[in-house]
Amino acid sequence: MNRIIKENEIEKIVLEYRVKMHAIGDLTCNLIRSQIENISSRMLLVINQNLKNKDETKSFESLYYLMKDIKSMYEKCIRFIGEHEIQLENKQMTDIVIGIKEMAENAIYSIENGKDNPIAYERMVIISGGILKIKEAYRKKMNLLHEKCAVDNHITKAELLEYIQNFVSSFFEDMEEPVNEIIKNILNDLWHSEEKKKYMKLLLEQKKIMESLMMVKVEDFSKKNLTQQEIDFFELLMSIILEGYDQIVMKEEQLSKVVQIEVGEMGLLSPETILQAMEKNMSIYKDNVNTMLKYVDENHQNSHEAFIHLMYDELYKTHRSLLMKIKKESTNYQILSCHILELFEKLVAGLQNLNMKYKTSEGQKIGDAICDTIYMKYDTLKEKDTEYQLIKKDVSIIEDKKLLDMRQLIAEKAEGLLEDAIDGVTERLLEIQTHYLKEMASIETTVHHQNMTYLKNDLLFELRTYEEMIRHSLKKIMDLEGNQVKALSVLLIEAQKAFINALERIHITVIEPNEHDPFEGKLHEAILAETLEGFTKGSIIKCQSVGYQLESNILLRAMVIAAK
Repeated sequence: MNRIIKENEIEKIVLEYRVKMHAIGDLTCNLIRSQIENISSRMLLVINQNLKNKDETKSFESLYYLMKDIKSMYEKCIRFIGEHEIQLENKQMTDIVIGIKEMAENAIYSIENGKDNPIAYERMVIISGGILKIKEAYRKKMNLLHEKCAVDNHITKAELLEYIQNFVSSFFEDMEEPVNEIIKNILNDLWHSEEKKKYMKLLLEQKKIMESLMMVKVEDFSKKNLTQQEIDFFELLMSIILEGYDQIVMKEEQLSKVVQIEVGEMGLLSPETILQAMEKNMSIYKDNVNTMLKYVDENHQNSHEAFIHLMYDELYKTHRSLLMKIKKESTNYQILSCHILELFEKLVAGLQNLNMKYKTSEGQKIGDAICDTIYMKYDTLKEKDTEYQLIKKDVSIIEDKKLLDMRQLIAEKAEGLLEDAIDGVTERLLEIQTHYLKEMASIETTVHHQNMTYLKNDLLFELRTYEEMIRHSLKKIMDLEGNQVKALSVLLIEAQKAFINALERIHITVIEPNEHDPFEGKLHEAILAETLEGFTKGSIIKCQSVGYQLESNILLRAMVIAAK
């Protein structure tokens, strides 16, 4: 080691410097990402607000409300005609009024009755979809950030800050054209909205209908054949239609003045605004840069310490990852164990509070046996759970010791490993890592075996024998005692359901075949085979004990009587 340092001082300095610059490069990339995320979020917010709030994008939504008013106008006409139609004596006028009524009814039918404004809804869908496309464009560009971000090995702090500023500015310059293109498409979609077209067409149709209605004048009738009451009626009817027509004409004139919004009005941040945003954030980012530089200066003063730290860091991450995998399985079964114990404790308390009275001595004998069995199961599980928890603590101690041994091994071998690294050789480092992974794999196998042993031989064994007791003893006592043991029956069955729910939470399901189901060796274990009328060969006559499976893994097969 010393010989290499003395003869290869430049190599050592280069190694230390590269480690230092690697950290600075990561920080730089993170700072750039933070700047871009901050500014792009602000830009998206401005674009979104402008698209949603500018009057030009909302102008045509009023068509929906106008059509509702027009529909109300037609309904008013129909009501008015209905109230006065009987007073008409002139046949010509009566026919025309009936025609107006039919046209009004047809117009009402053509105008939709939706509660929500479809033009507004389509506008929001178009805007939301466009904003998502802009976000996706930014995301794709940012995915290439690490490839594009390259800090020069000789860069100074001032140059680093300038580099960040130039990089961020260039990012948004490059994105300006694709973002503008997306905004242009959004504006085009808004301008050529299908719902807008539909309602504009409806507007023109209603205008034509009203114009045709308004062509009929009182003068068209021979006044001497009309009563004053008929004249007044017809003029009032025409005034209602004229009111609706005026609304349409006014709205048509308003909408004719609306022009399509230009892309430049959507609020893309200018280069100057982007620079101002960066400067506003740089007080925080400068502190981060200074902190990181100080960290590099203090923690990488010699390459030997840096090498130990980096190697330990790498293997420590591996350790944590493996540890999480090992502990996840154990934690599931520890939680299950505690849950099952709580359910048994609740069941025991319930039994003790029942104060059962039996009609028959045989029933009392079975009832007492059931209670005694449950008490015994509860005591047994408490002992087994305590043993299991102690085993888990022992495993944790072993895991921590492996981590400590790994750290000591790296410290002991660091000198030789650094020599190898300078020469570009990694075999010994890989040997250490391989050795450690084998050690952790051995722990994982041991823990899995412990978990499966406790799960199958203790937890599931007690639950299966409880189920057998429910299946056989409870039926027998109910046959003897009837409603006298209803409370006991409810308590035991509810507990059984609770046990099954607890298992299902960690994806353990019960294997309980029905009569006549085909026998499957993977799921079932035949404790007896017999010939029985009504059962085909290879079918199940009776399930004696349920089995259990964890997803696709069979833990315990169901005990069955099979037909031969």
